[in-house]
Amino acid sequence: DFVLKYNQLSFNKFNKSKTILNGIDCNRINQYKNWDETKSITRFLTFGGRNIDKRIDIILDAFCLIYKISLFRPELYITIGTDTIDIVSMYFNHEIPSWCHLIDQNEDITSIFSFADCFISASVHETFSYAICEASIYGIPTIQSDIPGTKWNAINPSVKEFKSLDVAELSNQICSIIETPIDRIKNDCLVT
Repeated sequence: DFVLKYNQLSFNKFNKSKTILNGIDCNRINQYKNWDETKSITRFLTFGGRNIDKRIDIILDAFCLIYKISLFRPELYITIGTDTIDIVSMYFNHEIPSWCHLIDQNEDITSIFSFADCFISASVHETFSYAICEASIYGIPTIQSDIPGTKWNAINPSVKEFKSLDVAELSNQICSIIETPIDRIKNDCLVT
């Protein structure tokens, strides 16, 4: 209504406004996860960005906890965003462990998702998460914080939620995904 008011008053006479509906371009995803080649969930992906929103530090805390208290040895792939290199480097005092991989962002989203068995979003704020939606379309499970901006995805069977900023609950959800049989993961992702 706000935009339409201005559109009717002035913009339209100059042909300056256009309505573009919100949505996902499914053509960006040119293949889907091949679960037949996956024996277990070991590779987790998250997208870096401003840490104040994306909370990569919470994911690092959860992975360190897993390495400290369990026998699981998952790997974490993080796309390089605004302050990602600095956050990860400072977190590990410039000695990044072999299980943590920083990767470049890429317009070819399929090539990014090809690194992953599961997507993690620890964001404390989202309006609508394209990353979560695209991960679901690609066919991998998602672990996401319980924030309002991602609630639309919480009903899907391939999704695990954790209380925002709760490191122990996030690490439990990571372990839960690792323990889930691949056939069930595959079926849950197909339903999603």
